[in-house]
Amino acid sequence: MGVRPRIALGFCLLLAVIMLSHSSAVARAARWSHYRCDAEYAAYLKRHQHAATGTKQAEQERLNHAHGCRLKVSLPGPPLVPLTGIGATEGAWRAHHHEDAEFPGGSAYDPEPGAFPGSVTNDKYNVTFGKGRVDTYIVKLRTGGNQAAASALVKGELPADAKLVVSAKPLGKCAAEELESRSLGAAEEGRSVIVVTYESHYDLSEVPYNAGSVLQAFVSITRGPPSPPSRFGAGDLGSLICG
Repeated sequence: MGVRPRIALGFCLLLAVIMLSHSSAVARAARWSHYRCDAEYAAYLKRHQHAATGTKQAEQERLNHAHGCRLKVSLPGPPLVPLTGIGATEGAWRAHHHEDAEFPGGSAYDPEPGAFPGSVTNDKYNVTFGKGRVDTYIVKLRTGGNQAAASALVKGELPADAKLVVSAKPLGKCAAEELESRSLGAAEEGRSVIVVTYESHYDLSEVPYNAGSVLQAFVSITRGPPSPPSRFGAGDLGSLICG
Protein backbone atom coordinates (compact mmCIF):
# COMPACT_ATOMS: atom_id res chain seq x y z
CA MET A 1 0.00 0.00 0.00
CA GLY A 2 1.41 3.40 -1.01
CA VAL A 3 1.83 6.43 1.19
CA ARG A 4 -1.27 8.22 -0.04
CA PRO A 5 -3.61 5.24 0.47
CA ARG A 6 -2.24 4.79 3.99
CA ILE A 7 -2.75 8.48 4.74
CA ALA A 8 -6.30 8.29 3.37
CA LEU A 9 -7.05 5.18 5.43
CA GLY A 10 -5.62 6.78 8.54
CA PHE A 11 -7.69 9.91 7.94
CA CYS A 12 -10.84 7.80 7.56
CA LEU A 13 -10.13 5.93 10.76
CA LEU A 14 -9.48 9.19 12.63
CA LEU A 15 -12.69 10.66 11.27
CA ALA A 16 -14.62 7.55 12.36
CA VAL A 17 -13.12 7.81 15.87
CA ILE A 18 -14.01 11.50 16.06
CA MET A 19 -17.55 10.85 14.89
CA LEU A 20 -17.94 7.98 17.35
CA SER A 21 -16.59 10.10 20.18
CA HIS A 22 -18.88 12.94 19.16
CA SER A 23 -21.91 10.61 19.05
CA SER A 24 -21.02 9.23 22.46
CA ALA A 25 -20.61 12.73 23.84
CA VAL A 26 -23.96 13.76 22.37
CA ALA A 27 -25.60 10.67 23.86
CA ARG A 28 -24.03 11.37 27.26
CA ALA A 29 -25.09 14.99 27.04
CA ALA A 30 -28.63 13.93 26.12
CA ARG A 31 -28.75 11.46 29.01
CA TRP A 32 -27.42 14.13 31.35
CA SER A 33 -29.93 16.63 29.97
CA HIS A 34 -32.86 14.24 30.51
CA TYR A 35 -31.53 13.34 33.96
CA ARG A 36 -31.21 17.01 34.82
CA CYS A 37 -34.67 17.73 33.44
CA ASP A 38 -36.25 14.88 35.37
CA ALA A 39 -34.36 15.81 38.55
CA GLU A 40 -35.22 19.50 38.32
CA TYR A 41 -38.85 18.82 37.53
CA ALA A 42 -39.11 16.28 40.35
CA ALA A 43 -37.66 18.87 42.73
CA TYR A 44 -40.14 21.44 41.42
CA LEU A 45 -43.07 19.07 41.97
CA LYS A 46 -41.86 18.38 45.51
CA ARG A 47 -41.93 22.12 46.25
CA HIS A 48 -45.16 22.80 44.34
CA GLN A 49 -47.12 19.54 44.47
CA HIS A 50 -50.48 21.36 44.55
CA ALA A 51 -49.71 23.68 41.64
CA ALA A 52 -52.31 24.00 38.90
CA THR A 53 -51.81 22.07 35.67
CA GLY A 54 -51.17 25.27 33.73
CA THR A 55 -48.42 26.26 36.16
CA LYS A 56 -46.78 22.84 35.80
CA GLN A 57 -46.92 23.16 32.03
CA ALA A 58 -45.21 26.57 32.23
CA GLU A 59 -42.39 25.09 34.34
CA GLN A 60 -41.95 22.23 31.87
CA GLU A 61 -41.77 24.68 28.98
CA ARG A 62 -39.08 26.61 30.86
CA LEU A 63 -37.02 23.46 31.40
CA ASN A 64 -37.53 22.36 27.81
CA HIS A 65 -36.23 25.72 26.54
CA ALA A 66 -33.33 25.94 29.00
CA HIS A 67 -32.00 22.40 28.74
CA GLY A 68 -33.50 20.92 25.58
CA CYS A 69 -35.82 18.71 27.62
CA ARG A 70 -38.78 16.85 26.26
CA LEU A 71 -40.99 16.96 29.30
CA LYS A 72 -44.71 16.82 28.76
CA VAL A 73 -47.29 17.19 31.45
CA SER A 74 -50.01 14.56 31.67
CA LEU A 75 -53.37 16.26 31.79
CA PRO A 76 -55.58 14.76 34.49
CA GLY A 77 -58.89 13.24 33.50
CA PRO A 78 -62.17 14.34 35.05
CA PRO A 79 -62.35 13.67 38.79
CA LEU A 80 -63.79 10.32 39.82
CA VAL A 81 -67.24 10.34 41.41
CA PRO A 82 -68.34 8.40 44.51
CA LEU A 83 -70.22 5.14 43.98
CA THR A 84 -73.34 4.55 46.07
CA GLY A 85 -75.23 2.17 43.76
CA ILE A 86 -73.75 -0.21 41.21
CA GLY A 87 -70.09 -0.87 42.03
CA ALA A 88 -70.39 0.61 45.52
CA THR A 89 -68.80 -1.08 48.51
CA GLU A 90 -71.16 -2.94 50.81
CA GLY A 91 -70.63 -0.24 53.40
CA ALA A 92 -71.48 2.57 50.97
CA TRP A 93 -74.57 0.72 49.77
CA ARG A 94 -75.84 0.08 53.30
CA ALA A 95 -75.22 3.71 54.23
CA HIS A 96 -77.77 4.74 51.58
CA HIS A 97 -80.26 1.87 51.90
CA HIS A 98 -82.25 0.18 54.66
CA GLU A 99 -81.80 -3.59 54.93
CA ASP A 100 -84.96 -5.69 55.23
CA ALA A 101 -84.70 -7.71 58.43
CA GLU A 102 -87.01 -10.39 56.99
CA PHE A 103 -84.30 -11.40 54.52
CA PRO A 104 -81.05 -11.85 56.44
CA GLY A 105 -77.86 -11.96 54.45
CA GLY A 106 -78.00 -8.50 52.94
CA SER A 107 -79.90 -9.19 49.74
CA ALA A 108 -83.10 -7.12 50.20
CA TYR A 109 -83.30 -3.38 50.86
CA ASP A 110 -85.76 -0.52 51.24
CA PRO A 111 -89.07 -2.33 51.92
CA GLU A 112 -92.18 -0.48 50.75
CA PRO A 113 -95.24 -2.54 51.78
CA GLY A 114 -98.02 -2.40 49.20
CA ALA A 115 -95.97 -0.48 46.64
CA PHE A 116 -95.36 -3.41 44.29
CA PRO A 117 -98.57 -5.43 43.89
CA GLY A 118 -97.92 -8.87 42.46
CA SER A 119 -94.33 -9.06 43.69
CA VAL A 120 -93.35 -11.80 46.14
CA THR A 121 -91.53 -9.24 48.31
CA ASN A 122 -92.08 -5.65 49.37
CA ASP A 123 -88.47 -4.66 48.80
CA LYS A 124 -87.48 -2.04 46.26
CA TYR A 125 -83.98 -3.50 45.80
CA ASN A 126 -82.63 -7.03 45.55
CA VAL A 127 -78.84 -7.00 45.53
CA THR A 128 -75.92 -9.35 44.93
CA PHE A 129 -72.39 -8.50 46.03
CA GLY A 130 -69.13 -9.64 44.50
CA LYS A 131 -65.73 -9.07 46.12
CA GLY A 132 -67.28 -6.65 48.57
CA ARG A 133 -69.04 -4.48 45.97
CA VAL A 134 -72.49 -4.28 44.40
CA ASP A 135 -72.30 -6.54 41.36
CA THR A 136 -75.94 -6.57 40.27
CA TYR A 137 -79.26 -5.34 41.59
CA ILE A 138 -82.93 -5.30 40.68
CA VAL A 139 -84.87 -2.11 41.36
CA LYS A 140 -88.66 -2.32 41.37
CA LEU A 141 -90.67 0.59 40.06
CA ARG A 142 -94.15 1.68 41.00
CA THR A 143 -96.88 0.76 38.52
CA GLY A 144 -97.79 3.03 35.64
CA GLY A 145 -94.34 4.29 34.64
CA ASN A 146 -93.15 4.19 31.04
CA GLN A 147 -89.64 3.41 29.78
CA ALA A 148 -88.56 7.05 29.70
CA ALA A 149 -89.53 7.55 33.35
CA ALA A 150 -87.90 4.27 34.35
CA SER A 151 -84.70 5.16 32.52
CA ALA A 152 -84.54 8.58 34.18
CA LEU A 153 -84.99 7.00 37.62
CA VAL A 154 -82.38 4.30 37.04
CA LYS A 155 -79.81 6.67 35.53
CA GLY A 156 -80.28 8.99 38.49
CA GLU A 157 -78.87 6.20 40.68
CA LEU A 158 -75.94 5.33 38.39
CA PRO A 159 -72.48 6.96 38.73
CA ALA A 160 -72.67 10.62 37.74
CA ASP A 161 -70.09 10.10 34.98
CA ALA A 162 -71.97 7.20 33.33
CA LYS A 163 -72.46 7.88 29.63
CA LEU A 164 -74.90 6.10 27.31
CA VAL A 165 -73.16 3.91 24.72
CA VAL A 166 -75.97 1.81 23.22
CA SER A 167 -79.68 2.42 23.66
CA ALA A 168 -81.68 -0.63 22.70
CA LYS A 169 -85.13 -0.81 21.22
CA PRO A 170 -87.72 -2.89 23.08
CA LEU A 171 -87.63 -6.49 21.91
CA GLY A 172 -89.22 -9.64 23.30
CA LYS A 173 -89.34 -9.65 27.10
CA CYS A 174 -87.35 -6.46 27.83
CA ALA A 175 -85.43 -3.45 26.54
CA ALA A 176 -81.71 -3.06 27.22
CA GLU A 177 -79.16 -0.27 27.16
CA GLU A 178 -75.46 -0.01 27.81
CA LEU A 179 -73.52 2.72 29.59
CA GLU A 180 -69.89 3.27 30.61
CA SER A 181 -68.47 4.88 33.76
CA ARG A 182 -64.83 5.88 34.27
CA SER A 183 -65.29 5.91 38.05
CA LEU A 184 -66.78 2.42 37.98
CA GLY A 185 -63.85 1.16 35.90
CA ALA A 186 -61.36 2.60 38.40
CA ALA A 187 -63.11 0.91 41.33
CA GLU A 188 -63.82 -2.39 39.58
CA GLU A 189 -60.42 -3.04 37.96
CA GLY A 190 -61.56 -2.28 34.44
CA ARG A 191 -65.20 -3.40 34.69
CA SER A 192 -66.63 -0.10 33.48
CA VAL A 193 -69.66 -1.17 31.44
CA ILE A 194 -73.17 -1.05 32.91
CA VAL A 195 -76.00 -3.01 31.30
CA VAL A 196 -79.57 -2.06 32.23
CA THR A 197 -82.60 -4.10 31.19
CA TYR A 198 -86.15 -2.85 31.63
CA GLU A 199 -88.99 -5.35 32.18
CA SER A 200 -92.77 -5.21 32.43
CA HIS A 201 -93.03 -7.63 35.35
CA TYR A 202 -91.81 -8.11 38.90
CA ASP A 203 -89.47 -10.86 40.01
CA LEU A 204 -88.79 -13.66 37.48
CA SER A 205 -92.12 -13.99 35.72
CA GLU A 206 -92.15 -13.99 31.91
CA VAL A 207 -94.28 -11.19 30.44
CA PRO A 208 -93.89 -9.56 26.99
CA TYR A 209 -92.28 -6.15 27.25
CA ASN A 210 -94.50 -3.08 27.23
CA ALA A 211 -92.62 0.24 27.04
CA GLY A 212 -95.65 1.98 28.52
CA SER A 213 -95.54 -0.11 31.71
CA VAL A 214 -92.07 -0.78 33.15
CA LEU A 215 -92.11 -2.47 36.56
CA GLN A 216 -88.47 -3.28 37.24
CA ALA A 217 -84.93 -2.78 35.97
CA PHE A 218 -82.01 -5.17 36.23
CA VAL A 219 -78.64 -3.37 36.59
CA SER A 220 -75.34 -5.22 36.19
CA ILE A 221 -71.70 -4.51 35.39
CA THR A 222 -69.31 -6.23 33.03
CA ARG A 223 -65.78 -5.77 31.78
CA GLY A 224 -65.19 -3.26 28.96
CA PRO A 225 -64.74 -2.07 26.36
CA PRO A 226 -68.35 -1.21 25.59
CA SER A 227 -69.97 -2.53 22.45
CA PRO A 228 -69.39 -0.31 19.40
CA PRO A 229 -72.81 0.95 18.25
CA SER A 230 -71.86 0.28 14.61
CA ARG A 231 -71.30 -3.42 15.33
CA PHE A 232 -73.51 -4.04 18.32
CA GLY A 233 -76.43 -1.74 17.71
CA ALA A 234 -79.76 -1.31 19.38
CA GLY A 235 -81.48 -4.25 17.74
CA ASP A 236 -78.50 -6.56 18.29
CA LEU A 237 -78.22 -5.74 21.99
CA GLY A 238 -81.95 -6.24 22.47
CA SER A 239 -81.94 -9.60 20.69
CA LEU A 240 -78.95 -10.89 22.66
CA ILE A 241 -80.34 -9.96 26.06
CA CYS A 242 -84.10 -9.76 25.62
CA GLY A 243 -84.78 -12.21 22.79
